[in-house]
Amino acid sequence: VRFMLYIVFPLSRPVIATVVVLHAIGIWNEVILATIYLTDENKQPITRGLLNFQGQYGSAWPVLASAVTLMAIPMIILFLFLQRYIISGLTQGAVKS
Repeated sequence: VRFMLYIVFPLSRPVIATVVVLHAIGIWNEVILATIYLTDENKQPITRGLLNFQGQYGSAWPVLASAVTLMAIPMIILFLFLQRYIISGLTQGAVKS
């Protein structure tokens, strides 16, 4: 147990941070499953709402671009909080001693 707490878990922080960021982005951008499983419009995620800005004959590109920018803010904040773990994992493997 002590080996796990003092050696394995501290060394696996960069891996866990990378998996959390990549998995969160994948779930955040999921549109198809939200369309299939969530039929109630009040429970649909924000990515499903982006489809409302696209029409059959044209799209509201300025509104769509601003909505995508607002949608990306939570993932950028998540990355900024976990960035130090990801960078430390990259540099640990590159250091030659």
